[in-house]
Amino acid sequence: MAIIRYIEDPIGTQFVLQLIQQIARNAHQEESYRRLAGYIAQALEYLEYTGVPFPPELMFQTTDVDDPIRPLTFHLLKKLKRHPPLLEFRVNQRPLAFRAIFFYDLYQDGQYQPTRT
Repeated sequence: MAIIRYIEDPIGTQFVLQLIQQIARNAHQEESYRRLAGYIAQALEYLEYTGVPFPPELMFQTTDVDDPIRPLTFHLLKKLKRHPPLLEFRVNQRPLAFRAIFFYDLYQDGQYQPTRT
């Protein structure tokens, strides 16, 4: 199980969370945003449930929101090769895509442990 925390800038703005909320608001007006918002919500829930595996690659399988018989697979995590320990959370749903750069901490025995990327 993982806990997702959205980093704040010095004045308290959580840019990634704001972007997700904007996509959700756009979902009320545009079909492509509705699909993307649904997959982002599912993917974040899946990431919270599974945590970040080692090596940090994670495939997420679901079904099409409009055609439950059609399976979909998302490659959710990508290691940023030139910027360890940063990872990229990805949801592609043409014509849109969502990306968020993140890092993770391992919490064990009451303290944070170094990550293994």
